[in-house]
Amino acid sequence: MISSVARAADRGVYYLASPLKRGFGSIKQELEETVSKKYSIHPFKNGLDTGNVLAVTRKYLAMSEAFPYIQAGAYHGLIMRVIHQNSSISRKMEQTFVVGSFLSWDETGGNYLIREEGISALPKILDTKRHFHASYLKADLKYIWGEDIKPDYCPDTRECLVTLSRKLGSSNHLERCAMMVAFEMHAGQMIEALWKSLSRTLWLEPDRLQYFKMHVGGDDPGEEYHIQLTQKLINSIVPGSKRKEFVFLFEEGYKLNIDWCNALCKDKINRYK
Repeated sequence: MISSVARAADRGVYYLASPLKRGFGSIKQELEETVSKKYSIHPFKNGLDTGNVLAVTRKYLAMSEAFPYIQAGAYHGLIMRVIHQNSSISRKMEQTFVVGSFLSWDETGGNYLIREEGISALPKILDTKRHFHASYLKADLKYIWGEDIKPDYCPDTRECLVTLSRKLGSSNHLERCAMMVAFEMHAGQMIEALWKSLSRTLWLEPDRLQYFKMHVGGDDPGEEYHIQLTQKLINSIVPGSKRKEFVFLFEEGYKLNIDWCNALCKDKINRYK
């Protein structure tokens, strides 16, 4: 399984890219160097074994299931503030919102259906048990464990989701953008590490796990679109004078996700209950 980022770079398919404003490329490079320097080895790479793999997958399922709802609801406080203050929506709020809306739409399967089958496929979005990305993960876990697996919203996962919601709905547009970029960059690293570890630990055929393959495998990995789209926000949201603050907020967001994964790997459970 070759890295989706490396694979995309080899093909030259940064689909969502456009001529970059001065400074974007260097910020993007700084973010990638920060991740490479501090988090080059993801907790899931070496942190899974037969004693914790079930617990990890249950808690990972909780995150997968909850994320589109967290992202979709993140702007409630912001729009209510606009309403009560009788003000107007800023362009930066619109831009972070539209990207977040796409992420939720994609995670619920709508983007794939429309892209593959056209607008006539729209009613199929109601078949949530088939098209939600979390449903693909549930199917993979049933294949692995031989039974339906329930998500575990453990304290560490609840805390991470609450913090994620707060940051995605922050009134600080830099923090909103930084959290989105960090979440998607981490997701690419996390999903690939979990895919490899599950396959190695449980002696699985990697391509049999559809959720992971659709996100970071094959010739057209979906997660790469998420990474590139959120990174494009930097172009519009981050002025040069705020670069240092943005990088700091990005590191905070990335660490939030890494800390959650570390916490998951510490839990041990031998059988589903």
